[in-house]
Amino acid sequence: MKMKFFKFIFMLFLFTSILFCYQNKIDDLIKYLEAGSFQKSKLLIEKESDLDLQKYMYSIYYLYLGDYLKANDYIKDISDSRKFKDQLFYIYIPYINEILTNGYKKYESEHFVVWLKGKDEILKDLILEKLEKIYQIYGGIFGYFPKDKITVEVYNNKQEFYFATTLGEDVVKKSGVVGICKFNKIMLLSPKNLPFGYRWIDTLAHEYVHLILNRLTDYTFPLYLHEGTARYFDTLYRSTESLCFTPGNIKLLLDAKKNNKLVDFSEMRGSLVYFNDKQKIELSFVELASFIKYLIKQFGQEKYLDFVKNYKFFKDEKEIYKKVFNKEFEEILLSWRESLGEEERYLQDTSGAISDFKLIFSEAEDNLIDFEIEQYVSVGDKFLNMKDYKSALYHYGKAREKEFFNPIVMKKIAKVYFLTQKYKEAEEILKQCIDVNPNFVGSYEMLFKLYYEQSRYSEALELFKQILEINPFNYEIRKIAAEIYSDLGKIKNALEEYKVVRVLQPENKELNDIIENLEKYLERKYNK
Repeated sequence: MKMKFFKFIFMLFLFTSILFCYQNKIDDLIKYLEAGSFQKSKLLIEKESDLDLQKYMYSIYYLYLGDYLKANDYIKDISDSRKFKDQLFYIYIPYINEILTNGYKKYESEHFVVWLKGKDEILKDLILEKLEKIYQIYGGIFGYFPKDKITVEVYNNKQEFYFATTLGEDVVKKSGVVGICKFNKIMLLSPKNLPFGYRWIDTLAHEYVHLILNRLTDYTFPLYLHEGTARYFDTLYRSTESLCFTPGNIKLLLDAKKNNKLVDFSEMRGSLVYFNDKQKIELSFVELASFIKYLIKQFGQEKYLDFVKNYKFFKDEKEIYKKVFNKEFEEILLSWRESLGEEERYLQDTSGAISDFKLIFSEAEDNLIDFEIEQYVSVGDKFLNMKDYKSALYHYGKAREKEFFNPIVMKKIAKVYFLTQKYKEAEEILKQCIDVNPNFVGSYEMLFKLYYEQSRYSEALELFKQILEINPFNYEIRKIAAEIYSDLGKIKNALEEYKVVRVLQPENKELNDIIENLEKYLERKYNK
């Protein structure tokens, strides 16, 4: 009996040792792959003598290359699946292969491969155009241009996104994650899954910066610097300065400082999405972006980029802070905290401004109205429905006295002005709303309609471009854009937009006649 017991213990020890050895080799492989060192990865695999482990490693290798069919073939070819049945990639690869072969289509540009499905295919031209711009802009900033094509997957629904990211439903819902850079690819949740859309092109840029950082630092850059850098730089493809410091975000940061609730940097070395508190997640991103902003402001962007590129050569993080910035990390951290008071100048008269995360988490406009003003807004809505515009405006005004820049209140006031043909007042308040709440799409959409009503087509079309970068799935907006193009005689553009509207609103049979007539017009025009 004792001999059997000891034999069991020995076999368990042996099996555990083998799995531990396997895991070390897999971890080394992933480190090479995340760093973009594909040649080193292949050499590591070729040296492996265990054939099943070699096949498993090849499956991971081809997953990172974006060849899911080949990755899945290697999984199928493993003779003893017991060794890997609980391993992430053994489960992940067949399922992700199944997802992407079920209705997803591949679109390519010079430097990117994009996977889209169903209605998301309306994004194909815009996403490839913006990705190529991102490639050039950030290549210029960081001095790095990937030679391999980067895979981008836009997930059609939340369930597929939960699995593909490996984060699961609970973490995604709690954290508000809409994009991730993982497995040498960028994964994005389609903006049609959120009521207000979101800055999905900023998210593409954010995750692309993560990919660059992985490669520049040989996958050694800590997560707190990763997130701060990606957040600070993720709007620089559309602006010469970072646009992530909206009044709502700055207010969140300053309130935390005032109440001594800043998140400690030691807590942010792991993944931020696993914090239990939503506001802590949101605050962490703002804090870290602010820290990177401080480093760049104090020492210059070139100096910070030197810090990034040389990070991999230092085992002790504090050494590189001292080497590059000539100051101790603790001293820099203290100075950054003291500098936060300077941000207060941005917060004059911005009460009610909404932070970015609040927009992502909100399921409806009502969620953006605080309890303190809810009653005023509700009464205003009743008067608006009764077409008593004067009374509606009075109650919305009372709400605005308490939250001057609440975007929902501002939009409702603008709507009253719009309905009473006070276009100048409506335009003024919508522009104010955009300045303070630049990621709230509702104010852009209403201003677009206002410009259309006044036949200010060129201004409307400029605004239309911005709307597409937040919520490209509003068929009403796209239909108006089609009508504008048609009125301007830009029939090709009108036809393209009407086709998009048909995808978004397939039940509208009138669109078929409009599209057919426009196609006939173009055929006659070019066949003369």
